[in-house]
Amino acid sequence: MKLKFFFNHSSISLACLLACITIFIISCNKDNEGFYKYENQESVFDGDTYSYLQSKLGVYDSLFKALDRVPWVKDTLQSDSITLFALTNNSFKSALQNLNLLRASQGRSALDLNTVDVTELDTLLSKYIIKGRYTTDSLLYTDGASLKSVKYHFSMHGQRVKSDALGYVGGGPTSIYYSDTKESNFVKDWSRAQTQAVNIITLNGVLHILSNSHEFGFGEFSTRMNKNK
Repeated sequence: MKLKFFFNHSSISLACLLACITIFIISCNKDNEGFYKYENQESVFDGDTYSYLQSKLGVYDSLFKALDRVPWVKDTLQSDSITLFALTNNSFKSALQNLNLLRASQGRSALDLNTVDVTELDTLLSKYIIKGRYTTDSLLYTDGASLKSVKYHFSMHGQRVKSDALGYVGGGPTSIYYSDTKESNFVKDWSRAQTQAVNIITLNGVLHILSNSHEFGFGEFSTRMNKNK
């Protein structure tokens, strides 16, 4: 016996629609579980800030070269309560490349971290060390927070930002915009860097790691260092 089944076209369409909606809801719930529960995981290091940098050899070699020439910075990272916006090797590499391209165009010899002006190096390093401990939770204000560098009291600024993820506003990782205000009240005059990692807690402070694309010196490196013959 042959059986024939007849389906109403509208019934089929409705069933398909309901199935699609169900799949979509399940998928969204799975995605939401991942993004709405996102928390920036704090990394805790059982040692001082300087020791943390030492534990990451290959990432901060250039920073260590700079620290060797400016002893107070090393001492500060070992003992004071500070927030460090740490620079990777790439930050120094790009700064030196731009400086030496300028010097080559002027017929001058190349410089490196061992031969640049130590007074200027001291000044620029200060811009990355803030007195006190500032995690991202300390920078929740709408307009961010004004910060002072630990030695020369340069006016810096930190603002917490959360990136979007899969269309969810603020659903992605947390980062910080860290700016040298150039002693100006106008944001257009500021030089800004962004972090690639935040909230690394040490025994005496907090570290935030700046993006590899940030050039050491907030745009001042070549101008300050292009002195030697």
